Amino acid sequence: MRKSRNNLAPKIHPPRKKRKLNWEALKKNTQFYPDAFLRERAEYFGVHIHVIEYVLKQMNLTRKKSLLYPEKNHEKRIKYRRTLRKIVKDQRSESLVYRDESGFEYQSYRPYAYALRGQKTQGNRSGKHDLEPT
Repeated sequence: MRKSRNNLAPKIHPPRKKRKLNWEALKKNTQFYPDAFLRERAEYFGVHIHVIEYVLKQMNLTRKKSLLYPEKNHEKRIKYRRTLRKIVKDQRSESLVYRDESGFEYQSYRPYAYALRGQKTQGNRSGKHDLEPT
């Protein structure tokens, strides 16, 4: 049977289920651990990854990160570039071959962090590549 469409009274909805996620706790967690993965946050708060992603967006937190290299040495870099420029000038660039011997890092790397829109977040990453852990 069809319901009558003549009743214009608003529908009474059951009370909403309480939300599991405490936004203030998530905000503090993000401040203390800006580079934690979404899956780590979701596991910590006991919710789905999409919930964390949605709430971070609602809180105006964006994903970003600037890397700093503690080993950088401006003088060595200038000296290297001058030497390279001299080699290119003397031997021509067609005869040069670049060989990457940087290797692989075995430690975990977190490429992103979360911070409020307009605020910077930085992380250190070693330019030296560690050997495989023993």
